[in-house]
Order: sequence, then C-alpha cells, then structure tokens
Amino acid sequence: MGSFDYGAGHGTGEVAATLLRPDNVGANSAEDHVRIFTAAVAGLPDAFYDEDGRLIGEKILVRTDSAGDSRKFQHHLASLGVQLSVSYPVPVMKARLVAWINDKQYWQPALDQGGDERGDAWVVSATDVLGLEDYPEGTNLYLRAGPLHPGAQSTLLDVEGHRVTAFLTNSPRWHGPTLDARHRARGCCENRIKTLKPVTVA
Repeated sequence: MGSFDYGAGHGTGEVAATLLRPDNVGANSAEDHVRIFTAAVAGLPDAFYDEDGRLIGEKILVRTDSAGDSRKFQHHLASLGVQLSVSYPVPVMKARLVAWINDKQYWQPALDQGGDERGDAWVVSATDVLGLEDYPEGTNLYLRAGPLHPGAQSTLLDVEGHRVTAFLTNSPRWHGPTLDARHRARGCCENRIKTLKPVTVA
C-alpha cells in the first residue's frame, strides 16, 4: 500500500495505491514496489509533472520500512530524481562497529517531531564506517540510538540499553537529526496499514 502525506503536520494519509498479493510472496519485492510507486504517482496533480509529462522527482519523497531496501527499487527512484528514506537492517556481522555509541562526540541529539532535541536518543552518519555497495550515488546511511520501548526484548545489537536502528537516504541535506525525524514520521503509515487490513473470519 502507498499513501500520500504532505509534510510535517499535513499528513492526511489518503491511500494512493494498493496491490493485493498472495500471503507467500516476500515483502521486499522490488517489482511490486515499483508497481505501487508508479500507480501512486499517476494520481498526483499536474503540478508534479513538467510540460512534457515527465515526473518532477525532486518534489517527491518516498519513505518505506526495510521491505523497501532493495537496490533495484532504490535505483528506479533515483533515476527519476526522487528522494528516498528507507529503513535499513544493521548487519549483525558489523554490530561491533556501532559500539562507539558510548562516545557521544560523534553523535548528535535526535529531534522529536516538534524539532526539539531529545536527551535520550542520538543520530550519526555511518556511511564511511559501515559502508554501502551498489546503492544509488549519493545514498548515505544513518544510525539512530534510542531507548528500548517498555517490554521490548534486548538483542545483541542493543548497546547500553539503547537500540541501534538505521535508515538510508539520498537526500542532499546532511543534518542527521533532521533526516531522522523526517524518516520516523512515516510511523503513522503502520497504523493505516493495520486499519485497512481485512478481518479474516475462520
């Protein structure tokens, strides 16, 4: 499912496109993501297209969870000039590399959705530390360290009571906390998906 938002405070969440698939189909199908994106932007107003009918990609930001972390899908978006912000699974084999969370000089305080600094969460650019291969040019990796939610089970990737998560973006902006707040604003999409799922009667 794809839905429309219009920036901070203006996300009304109209459903832009849906795709019904069998239960046994993997979540990170690049072809399906391309179909959803293509169907969604087809419903955008004329202002999102130039006089030749080409999509004006810089007017659009695509945010997804980690299911959207396929290089084919991201290259497709980049070819159209679209910005992306995609959740990224931190590789277990490189978990030791994020242990420098303890040295806060490399991290910036995370921002809440109102733009105020948080005292319990931090963001850092980690492209040079963890590395990226075969992603669109200009893609960068950011890590976020935030406190565990109540009841959450600790994992090997958790450091000092904080969970380390990551996201990718090809944004030309470089302020990690702002990019992180922008990415996390997509959380409302999860609730929309749950609301729209049909009720199965046994």
